Amino acid sequence: MAGSAVAELCENLHDLRRAARQHGQSAALEAIVIAARDGDDVEPALREVLRQLGLPGTGTRDVSTALPGLGTGRPLGDVYGCPADRCPRAWVRAPGTAIPVCALYERPLSLI
Repeated sequence: MAGSAVAELCENLHDLRRAARQHGQSAALEAIVIAARDGDDVEPALREVLRQLGLPGTGTRDVSTALPGLGTGRPLGDVYGCPADRCPRAWVRAPGTAIPVCALYERPLSLI
C-alpha cells in the first residue's frame, strides 16, 4: 500500500500543492513529500492531508492491470516508471513526446 500512496502523491502533486496552499496545508504536504523521498510510509499522513483538503483518495493509473479476458498486453509506446523505484506507477510515453518527469523526485522517469 505504501507504494500506491507514493504513486498517488507523485501523480497528483501539482494539484495537491495548489489545494494545500489554498487551505493552509502546505507545510503538512511538503513534510509528506520529504518523507516519501526518504522512503517512509506516507499513506496515513497523505490520507489525513487529503481529508483536511476535503478530497477523497485520488487514485492512480496503472497500465499493468490486466483487463478481464485480455491479459496485460503490451502498450504501444515506451513505459516509464519511478526513477527511485519507490512506486508502482507506470506511464506510457507516446511516440514523439518528451520523457516525463517524476513530480516527487524532480527527475525524468526511468524506462522500464
